[in-house]
Amino acid sequence: QFVASGSVQVPRFLLLQSGGLQIQPVSFQDSGEFTCIATNTEGTTNASATLTVWTRSVISVPPVDQRVIKGTTAVLDCNATHDPRINISFNWDRSGVAVLSSSGGRVSIRQGSLTISQTWSGDIGDYTCTVTSKAGNDSRSVRLEVIELPHSPRSLTARLNDS
Repeated sequence: QFVASGSVQVPRFLLLQSGGLQIQPVSFQDSGEFTCIATNTEGTTNASATLTVWTRSVISVPPVDQRVIKGTTAVLDCNATHDPRINISFNWDRSGVAVLSSSGGRVSIRQGSLTISQTWSGDIGDYTCTVTSKAGNDSRSVRLEVIELPHSPRSLTARLNDS
């Protein structure tokens, strides 16, 4: 027999043959103390456990594909909602390789935003933002394109027609 501090709703709660309690699907409202009471001809015993349910961490504002002009700054924003009781961390990768902040500051990561200044063709690629926490992980991908504007001719010479 299980006794819960809140209301127990069947069929989400299933008492297993092993004596365990299965809750499926679990919800935030299931948080609380549960007590297992076992009784047989030798007597009664009980054990209590506290269940803490966190709100899942999810990317709420995914980054969007960007096309920037060579030499300008690209900002890829990635925001997540999460349970305020837990910490989250953001990581960025490009084609499976971690993107790290550079010592010169050309590349920086702050609270989910990836900023790349002085962009060039080597920055072109698919980037993935991943949020990680005890309450789950989530990731979204984005494409960064860097375009180069056409240049005007550098050395012009003009001749007058002799006609």
